[in-house]
Amino acid sequence: MPDPRPVPMRGAEALLWTIGRDPVLRSTVVAVLVLDRAPDDKELADAFVDLTAVVPRLTMRVVPPRSGVGRPRWDPVDRLVMSQHLHRLAAPSPGDLRSVLDVAQAMAGTAFDPELPLWEALLVEGLEEGRGALVVKLHHSVVDGVGGLQALFAVAEPEGPHGRAVTGKGTGGLAPVHALRSAGRLVGSGLDALRRPGPTAAGLLHGAATAARLLVPTPTPLSPAMRERGQLRQAVVLDVPTADLHDAARRVGASVNDVFVSAVLDALERYHAGRGAYVRALRGTIPVNIRGEGDVVGSNRFVPARFVFPLVATSTAARVRSVHRVMHGAVHDSWLVVSDLLAEGLARLPAPLATAAFGSMLKGADFIATNMRGPVQPLQVAGATVERVYALAPPAGAAFNVALVTVGDVGCVGVVFDRAAVADPDALTAALQSAFAEVSRLAAFPGRARRPHRP
Repeated sequence: MPDPRPVPMRGAEALLWTIGRDPVLRSTVVAVLVLDRAPDDKELADAFVDLTAVVPRLTMRVVPPRSGVGRPRWDPVDRLVMSQHLHRLAAPSPGDLRSVLDVAQAMAGTAFDPELPLWEALLVEGLEEGRGALVVKLHHSVVDGVGGLQALFAVAEPEGPHGRAVTGKGTGGLAPVHALRSAGRLVGSGLDALRRPGPTAAGLLHGAATAARLLVPTPTPLSPAMRERGQLRQAVVLDVPTADLHDAARRVGASVNDVFVSAVLDALERYHAGRGAYVRALRGTIPVNIRGEGDVVGSNRFVPARFVFPLVATSTAARVRSVHRVMHGAVHDSWLVVSDLLAEGLARLPAPLATAAFGSMLKGADFIATNMRGPVQPLQVAGATVERVYALAPPAGAAFNVALVTVGDVGCVGVVFDRAAVADPDALTAALQSAFAEVSRLAAFPGRARRPHRP
């Protein structure tokens, strides 16, 4: 039974909910799971009952503050009626993955019922070779990408006798920053600085610089060709061999996330060249997982870290190293915990001000790149084997959002374009395919890594 007591939204949750008043920033997340078969209704319902036990927010609706000022709250529903959330559909002709993506796009553009918890799922049956696809839609205020994967695989069953799979370490492919325990660390550090003003004071200055990087408005993208923003979306998916990503990282002495982001930059450089647009640097938002050991499964614990990436590489390997230099160190910066305080502060503002302030931080991003490591062995959900997991994350003010989820030996790449920003999504999709092909060639290049890659 759900806890009958209302729960105030945390700062990050309230902020993600509030900014939805701007359609460009709307935070509806869709995941598409390709299954080897379509489960029956009872199997599917039982799986989601298990999931609600892991993520209690799936049994709660959002109640706005009575006065219009203050923080919304999570209010448990009296009874979760699965038929209001779970639906079934015969695959539209021709029954391929493209038809599923079209359905997923339509779901993403439909508003949630404010009287119900913020999620729904659709099982598309009758795909090629008897496959099914589970399309799961939820609001970002409920859970982030890593939390969602953690919750999903917490209730999944291993296909073989080798035990439950272990999910990856974090959004953006970046390991959890174990030094981040709570915003109270800031207070403790401040008091410590008064006692020992040497290195800790320098750390506080460094923390202030980090806060400035998170807060500074960037309303104008760096791209000269992707400046418009709108509400129309288009989703595409790609597959890339997981081994190629790992081998390329080893050969260059970088991380899989460095390789992934460098491929996105390669694609963007190709796209701009094809449109006759010269670009020297691009701004990317890379969600960084800041989960600590005490954080619960199925929560929002990430920082939308922003980086400016120069486009001066002379080779694929040089580009990967350039990305590594830009991001290295920042993802281990314990001062990223300041984001908790920033979210709390913004969430206390009137909704129009909070939306404008956060929007000014997001709309100048040229792209968002998210990397999440999924199961390393086959898993079953509702009795069906999970073959692919595509995360279709919202652009949230950027021109597009590209998300990588590695599932065994397949890297599942989901891309959501803002059609006002990306005038030719087919060309950018082709550029992404070419860029990942370059990654495969880098992986095949003979030589030894300078050091092991970091997953």
